[in-house]
Amino acid sequence: MNKAALVIGILLLGLFAHAQTLVKAVYFENDSHELLESEQLNLKSWCASYPITSIELRGFTDSKGNEDYNLALSKRRVESVSEYLVFLGVPLEMQRMDFLGEAAPKADNLTEEGRKMNRRVELVLHYRIEEIPDLPPVEAPIETPSPIVQEQEIRLDNSEINTRLGSLVETQIFDIATERDTVIRSKDGFLFYFEKNSFDLQGQDCRNTVKLTLKEYNDKQSIILGNMQTVSNGNRLYSVGMYEMKATCNDTPIDLKEGKNYTALAPIPKGERKLSSVKGFIGTRDPITQDVNWETESSKRLRTINGGHFCSTQDEDKNKVCFLKKWFGVKYRKRVSKEKKVEERVSRNLQKQYGNINREKFDGVANKGLFYYVFQPNGMGMRNYDVFIKEDPEKLITVRIKINKPITNNTVLKLAFVDQRSVISPTKQTEKYFIFEGVLKESSAWVIGLKTKGKADPFLGISKIKTSKKEVLLELESVPSFEELAVRLEEINVQR
Repeated sequence: MNKAALVIGILLLGLFAHAQTLVKAVYFENDSHELLESEQLNLKSWCASYPITSIELRGFTDSKGNEDYNLALSKRRVESVSEYLVFLGVPLEMQRMDFLGEAAPKADNLTEEGRKMNRRVELVLHYRIEEIPDLPPVEAPIETPSPIVQEQEIRLDNSEINTRLGSLVETQIFDIATERDTVIRSKDGFLFYFEKNSFDLQGQDCRNTVKLTLKEYNDKQSIILGNMQTVSNGNRLYSVGMYEMKATCNDTPIDLKEGKNYTALAPIPKGERKLSSVKGFIGTRDPITQDVNWETESSKRLRTINGGHFCSTQDEDKNKVCFLKKWFGVKYRKRVSKEKKVEERVSRNLQKQYGNINREKFDGVANKGLFYYVFQPNGMGMRNYDVFIKEDPEKLITVRIKINKPITNNTVLKLAFVDQRSVISPTKQTEKYFIFEGVLKESSAWVIGLKTKGKADPFLGISKIKTSKKEVLLELESVPSFEELAVRLEEINVQR
């Protein structure tokens, strides 16, 4: 009997359910499609108050400007509202959009007050209100646990924003002589040594010169602008030097000959201790998200070297003093030229420990007060010199970050650790969260969010957090230009 009553109640519930319609409006500033914060709050309130089944969006403008422009502007306004509705949980399948431009004004366009009323998107909300009649008491059904709903992962196409951000990282250009040994020094103090005839010119006449372009990512700001990170297959890295190098001959990309390499010397800043487990990594980008993953490469890290070991060769005896005394502690003797065995041993040791380097070329470019990590990469591309960060697995947590804007393409989020040269990207994204897995608890970190859409001004959010919080809300705000965005990012390099 009770079961029969339950069935009848359910049928009656369907009969007494009524479809309702409500018309609301969202208003915009002049010649703008950006949602005002007050209108975002209105949309949140409406979505929380009504069980929406479908929604119609109709975009309008005032009569200023030409018709084609106003029609396009009304479309952008509708799209802004639509994106925010998706962020609030109203999927695109429940939305219907129409763009009417300056047609069907709500008020007179001859006054400013009237034009304000016309700069709008109308929302026709369809929802259901359920009127439940009195039913006879029934036995409560046995409750079964609801299945856990997994948030659907999404992959964002960030190619547009990464191109614009990457253009803000300075490109250094060098000419490499192909017929002689060449040493160059970068703006961050890296030294690069290329032996003569190292490049595969692919049969082209480069007029004895190869053009080398270099971008360096040696602080948190440049790492973020270049969409780099310090992660190798899920393991966090501490970077001691990162760059991207390309070579061209007559604008055609080229690389080193097979079996050839160049020598890279990464400076160790004063005050930092020398690390014994630094490895060389080569980077590859995800074709969609553009995130970089680093794989250990076969290039050999030779050892550290003191910049004071590079000496002038103008005085032959002085040069031998440099090699013998400074590099190997061999006591200098006036008749060193006769000690062939010592010279041969030193020469062999130099070749073994430092590779085939023409040390004369480094005189005048090496910083005599610094030590360098010495590596020999075997080609162009993205290179990173790092140590793996050892972390207690029991102290690792997952941090979920939500932003006040819809998570759509060209939205980037990074976590930059305050006390380390380490920046990571999310391990996954959903429609509501950026998720960082395996984060060390109680770490101080910057959360950085960047977003753009078309030619509109970019958005930026920066917040310093303790990773004891498992869920964080990051507020993004409009920035006048990408150049201003880069300036504001500098604070994460200097603040601790």
